[in-house]
Amino acid sequence: MVSGTGGYGRRETRSVRPHHPRPLTTAERQVLDPLLAPEFSGVAELRAQAHAVEVVGHCDCGCPTIHLAVARELPRSACAAPDRLAPVEAEVASGPTGPNDQIILFVDDGLLSSMEYVWYGDRPPAGWPRPEELTIVRTDALPEPD
Repeated sequence: MVSGTGGYGRRETRSVRPHHPRPLTTAERQVLDPLLAPEFSGVAELRAQAHAVEVVGHCDCGCPTIHLAVARELPRSACAAPDRLAPVEAEVASGPTGPNDQIILFVDDGLLSSMEYVWYGDRPPAGWPRPEELTIVRTDALPEPD
């Protein structure tokens, strides 16, 4: 089981639905590539992994969250946060009344492991946003000096 967020920030437990490994779709690639565009420690290894990554499961709530597998012999990334999150995420404008949705990237033991669509509306999004709908945000940025 994995946790997903839905319905204005409620944490819900969702099952991972495994399936036969497959390559990323064009829509998935158009989200993953911009997430890996900024420079940060370990991003070169994640970019190399992204060329060979396979989708091995998805969330069963109906959102586009995917679970990833990378060949273990590929170089491992040094971006190892205790919460398993890569230091970058994408914000997806959800309209004037609600908070922005987010797309977060998980890295387990230096390997890409999941791309999660965190949504706050009443229903999960049916698909990935278009690249022009994404705002890439560094989550490890230091605060600006006063």
